[in-house]
Amino acid sequence: MNKRIINMNTTYNYYSREIRPSVIVEVFPARLPEADLEPLKQLDDDAGLAARMEEMYDSVKDEVDSALEGRGFSDSQQKILFFTDLLHRAVPFTPMGKRETAANKSVPQSLREYLDAPFAGCDVKAESLLKLLKTLDIKCRYVQFADTQNWSHAFMEVDTGDGYEMYCPTFNLWMKTNIDEIIEDPWRTRKFMELYSSEFCLDTPFGDDNGFEEFIDEQADANDHTVFKYNRSWFTCMGYYPMVPPSVLFQVDYKPYYDMRKDDRYLFVKQ
Repeated sequence: MNKRIINMNTTYNYYSREIRPSVIVEVFPARLPEADLEPLKQLDDDAGLAARMEEMYDSVKDEVDSALEGRGFSDSQQKILFFTDLLHRAVPFTPMGKRETAANKSVPQSLREYLDAPFAGCDVKAESLLKLLKTLDIKCRYVQFADTQNWSHAFMEVDTGDGYEMYCPTFNLWMKTNIDEIIEDPWRTRKFMELYSSEFCLDTPFGDDNGFEEFIDEQADANDHTVFKYNRSWFTCMGYYPMVPPSVLFQVDYKPYYDMRKDDRYLFVKQ
């Protein structure tokens, strides 16, 4: 069997204006109604918060239906998208300069602690969605991945009746695939939806003097903005670019799930 060669020393610029996906994907942005977060401040236990979030969805369901009209989502999928958007907006992503402080290394043990946190990284945002869905008895799993450049990310996969699908409260997106399909074919065609976000950039190499403001001015639309195109993790995980090694490690519910380096279909080299 011919093995696909994966060069562990490959480097790449995630933010190059010249990089475009190597496969055709269906991409469509959406902006969901922003429910008022104030009522959540009055509740402490996860069960009460989960019930209130369901009520919030019910109160804006007609608006959600309108925002997603014609896109083929079931009610259960729309509800998870609403929860993903809500938790994405509830707590800002941790800024670069604050990621190593002791306060931001602690993991909230409840939805209440998450909602009270000043910032949250991808692991905490995914765990907050995990806590919410588990409280509502929705089948889901917590997924982590790492790539050949030692970059990692965490998100949720939810079974809404037609197999697992990816939901990411960090990047505020949904993807019609799951890690089992990614393992089968890391370069498969994707269908995904970006939800509106007010966060311009989560993790960027740009500084004040090397073009970030210009980059934003050229590409960001404040009325229909998403964080997806400014973040490197999904490009790595999803194998969009033939020159980019895909994720090599997956964990599910904090346990090892897949190691690409042990897959007989691939040969890892350092050139």
